[in-house]
Amino acid sequence: MPTMTLAQRIEHDLKNNGGEYVIRNNGPGKKLGVWEAFDIVYDRSNIKLDYAACKSCNKVYTFKTNTGTATILKHKCPVLAFKVAAVKVLFKKHIVTKQEKETMTAVAADYCGPTCARSSL
Repeated sequence: MPTMTLAQRIEHDLKNNGGEYVIRNNGPGKKLGVWEAFDIVYDRSNIKLDYAACKSCNKVYTFKTNTGTATILKHKCPVLAFKVAAVKVLFKKHIVTKQEKETMTAVAADYCGPTCARSSL
């Protein structure tokens, strides 16, 4: 079996609730943009690591405050994509009033923030 990188070990642990690593809402600066979808990774000793993980699918990326969020911003979350696709199917299969559609769209946008805003519902 090939040796996993630290990022792969973190991701595996987060997906399997292993308890070795946790993510915390501790993104630098304001809680806007990418930090609505990502959190910083800590080990169980409460040491902040140079990684960030998607809150929905636990995909892990290297992150250092001085290098920025360019890599994280390229993330295409399969969990969020599935939820958006499910909403689209719901709109097509059922007769939904304009008010219901607006409400569901607003709820979906509130749920996933700007990550989904780039996808059209």
